[in-house]
Amino acid sequence: MNTGYAHARYRELLYQHGHGYPFWIPEPSDALSKEQKAEGVRLGDVGILTDDGGFEYLWNVHLPADHPYNKSRVPSNFTPLAPLNETRDVRRIDAFYPENTAISSSSVKKREIKLEAELQPALVGGIVGGGAGFEFSTEGNSGAILTLPRGGLRIDAVKRNLYQKYAATHAESWYRYINQDLQLGVQSGALYLVTGTDKCSSWGVASFAKPSGSQSLTLKFVASGAASSDVSIKNSWSADFGVEHRAKVVDPSELSQCVFARGFVISVRDHLWAQICGMSVKTTSLYGANNRPSFVSSSRPFARGADSNRNVDVQPIPDYLSQVCGVVPARRSSHVLT
Repeated sequence: MNTGYAHARYRELLYQHGHGYPFWIPEPSDALSKEQKAEGVRLGDVGILTDDGGFEYLWNVHLPADHPYNKSRVPSNFTPLAPLNETRDVRRIDAFYPENTAISSSSVKKREIKLEAELQPALVGGIVGGGAGFEFSTEGNSGAILTLPRGGLRIDAVKRNLYQKYAATHAESWYRYINQDLQLGVQSGALYLVTGTDKCSSWGVASFAKPSGSQSLTLKFVASGAASSDVSIKNSWSADFGVEHRAKVVDPSELSQCVFARGFVISVRDHLWAQICGMSVKTTSLYGANNRPSFVSSSRPFARGADSNRNVDVQPIPDYLSQVCGVVPARRSSHVLT
């Protein structure tokens, strides 16, 4: 396991739960418009999985080229998919994650704490609207934690094969456009087509590797209240030694923070990467937890090329919800602490 980078450690450990790709940076880019930031990652978004654990939006395959979210962003030959029908084409579970959910690596234990008795007054003073406090402890060498004080929403596209075929058809032109026209220097395997999201309005993430010789680790998370709409109230972490962590809270009505995404990673053969116009395409599904691809533990998670001699190579991964050769029920054997 790559323990040198907090985001890489977090990604590898939480990927095992089968919810999809875990984002160390769940919030939308500040470079996006106010309207787009309020929505966050959407079904049909094409973007870049960034080296630091975020998602860089490029365009959406369900929107026309002249839509404000796509204008001046898409290739000249861009042809969108039909708009999503929210009733027929989407599966939505509003309370997929209940309030005060924590998802962690297997060695981490959680207990709810009494704010007034066990936390410093400076931390307790900022808690309004029924805030929660949790203490996490572990004797393992490393760990990762995601907290969802207000719970979270799950949305998935139903017609997954449609996205797979669309990605395979357009992947070559997408990579040519991104690297030749836009000059973004995107590596093979960093391009992602989103077909499912888990989003929330309040979260905290933490990743740690214990110092040599230490026996145990304890860290505490304090969340602003589920009922609070005051965005000046912050979620916060405290620990007994250096732990890398992040946290954010936005208005409860704004489910814009994407903690997990499901979809297709698109890569090309290494020996043809220099010949962009002649590349071959591989799509990999990010569903399930077992037999995870080796790229999950990399600090550059999807910098891998396809190894097939065929023009389009789609390989189902065993025990994954395959978007390439049929649909298998998503695995939900998650270590969720509530």
